[in-house]
Amino acid sequence: MLLTPFFEKLLPEKIISNQAFISKNKNALEDLIIKIFQQTATAIQENRYKQFDALVKNFGCQISSLQVARAISSPHLKREAEEIDRLIREKSLPKNFGPSSQFLQLARFRVLTIINDNKLDPTGNEVPFTNLERLATISTLSKTKLNEIVFGLQVEESRNAALFIAEEANAISDTELRKPLLQRLLSPIFQRTSHLITSIPLSYNTEAVMIRFNGLVLLKNKLFLLDKPIEGTSKETVFIQMPQQRILEFQEVENLPIEEPLIVIEGFIAKEKSIRELVQNVGVRTLLNANCALIPQYISGCEQNLGDDEAVADLSVYASRKDINDVFVVDHIFCSSVKEER
Repeated sequence: MLLTPFFEKLLPEKIISNQAFISKNKNALEDLIIKIFQQTATAIQENRYKQFDALVKNFGCQISSLQVARAISSPHLKREAEEIDRLIREKSLPKNFGPSSQFLQLARFRVLTIINDNKLDPTGNEVPFTNLERLATISTLSKTKLNEIVFGLQVEESRNAALFIAEEANAISDTELRKPLLQRLLSPIFQRTSHLITSIPLSYNTEAVMIRFNGLVLLKNKLFLLDKPIEGTSKETVFIQMPQQRILEFQEVENLPIEEPLIVIEGFIAKEKSIRELVQNVGVRTLLNANCALIPQYISGCEQNLGDDEAVADLSVYASRKDINDVFVVDHIFCSSVKEER
């Protein structure tokens, strides 16, 4: 075995199976993995959960945000991060050392966050893209090999996300909610694979995320475009307790522990409109479903040819909600902490 087992778990299977490559680049791979582990451990200790805002390319940032929130909530993760950080600094990682599945998940997401960059499309909208230059600054591997690692992780994590959200949907206690969600999340009619990346319909996986998340959601305006402030943007924020969809009062927000994870819904709100008023009127789940119904996830409008009349009707109803879509447009969803958002 050329790499220790816990090093191998960070890398995609396609890389692990190429023993000739691993033998030739063993030192460079171990150096990269140790740096990723240290960055992961540091972010956990410092409550910086935006460091795991992974670019999986599966239209599933809301799934990733729940995966991060779940991992962060593991009771022993902080202590584990401290121990890993210490062992790395002392250069005493034992060969039989085995990080938890939660830590490894976050370490993989850390790689996919480093390369997660933004650019403007022809219409002036900010869109994500894979920036290998960022990963190359901490690795001596060629960009070709770094791209193979990144793409392999994206393929595997897109599949893991589909399995994860199906498991979450299956755990919903309300059978009337659970049955249609599972039907669509597991159906090959709804799943799409493009360049080996697996994606599932936004409306249904977002619904499952919001039903299953027992914690705080933060709705806020997007304040920056490519790190430049957007002029005239309201800084209004609304904290909501899920799954009850209860809006927190100011004093409750002030008393929140800084390490508490949040699922942040960031977007654009129309001028002279209130996010709080919108949430009070329609709720978080309806707000998100209305936005999801307008996102062109599938090419050529093929969502109209799903062979599921009820699903098509759902999408049509949500897409027609002008009272929502003319007021708030979701741009991105990610996991953060109270510390990062105050």
